[in-house]
Amino acid sequence: NPDALSVMYEALKKVEEDINWMLNNRKFLNPNVFDYIDKAIEKAEGKA
Repeated sequence: NPDALSVMYEALKKVEEDINWMLNNRKFLNPNVFDYIDKAIEKAEGKA
């Protein structure tokens, strides 16, 4: 379902923005979170 994938892709991009916001505001995040998000976005882009 291409619609579901595009919704997922938009959601992931939003998550990425939120993570950047947290970083800029000095909140603690595990760097592994970024690898996870990057992989998810790559998957979504590959199938979109």
